[in-house]
Amino acid sequence: MKYYAVKKGKITGIYNTLKEYQRQTEGVSNSNGKAFKDLEQAKKHLGFGKSEYYAIKGKRIFSFAEFTEQIQDFEGAEFGIFKSKKDAENYLSLDITPQVCYAVRRGTETGVFTTWEECKKQINSFTEAEYKKFYTLEEAKEYLESDKRNGNAAYAFVDGSFNDKAKLTGGGGVLFYNNKKFLFAVNSKQKDFIALRNTSGEILGAVAAIKKAKSLGLRSLTIYHDFSGVNSWANENSNPNKEIPKVYKKFVKNCGLRISFIKVAAHTGIAENELADIIAKYSVGLIDGDTFYDKVLG
Repeated sequence: MKYYAVKKGKITGIYNTLKEYQRQTEGVSNSNGKAFKDLEQAKKHLGFGKSEYYAIKGKRIFSFAEFTEQIQDFEGAEFGIFKSKKDAENYLSLDITPQVCYAVRRGTETGVFTTWEECKKQINSFTEAEYKKFYTLEEAKEYLESDKRNGNAAYAFVDGSFNDKAKLTGGGGVLFYNNKKFLFAVNSKQKDFIALRNTSGEILGAVAAIKKAKSLGLRSLTIYHDFSGVNSWANENSNPNKEIPKVYKKFVKNCGLRISFIKVAAHTGIAENELADIIAKYSVGLIDGDTFYDKVLG
């Protein structure tokens, strides 16, 4: 019998059939696997420790003793051996059909979409759209992140804030380009901006990011934001009925840059997003200069 050790695939583990090995590695970029005649060698190859979980397809997870008994009574059984219980559970529940997803890096909305129809909505009316099909969520996310990590690809994180006492709204953030970072902040006491509080502040931050990109001579910019309106108000298909969204949509359309938007969850530990939050608070006086220096420049 051969044992197929999958080091990089859908689920890392040891399998007893070539068919299952192929299923686990199909569609996975740079998949890594090897066949062994000896089970212990396969375990060693994957760095197995003391914990081992044996799962027989169509049944459940077994201890080694139970597994040995089951295999004797179950001719032709397909099984997997795993380092973690979670991997064993995933193996038992795995749909053999590859789970296709689409990562849109440049589009009306960016992110990972599970159907082609959803993907098409984001790219059909978007000039120079960038997207790709993947078979694993991890690879799709890596595709999105790789654009951000490219030192020559300009991207910015923006946020907004509101000082109720001072009746001041503001926004700011940081733009990364060519392995350098550029800080920016802006505020306003204009009535229309104050009415929208911190949401209009994030719009101010997005506008400031685009202006900074233009001053650097850039042709494209990816903006990371947590307020959905930063993207949706700029959408060609949007029909805003308030003055600020209308002006913002027109500004983005005529800015002369290729703009992409990526929404991130607020206050989830993303360092760049937390930095934008601090700058936005500083723009409206919610943190003092010393605090700003310590957290941003110190």
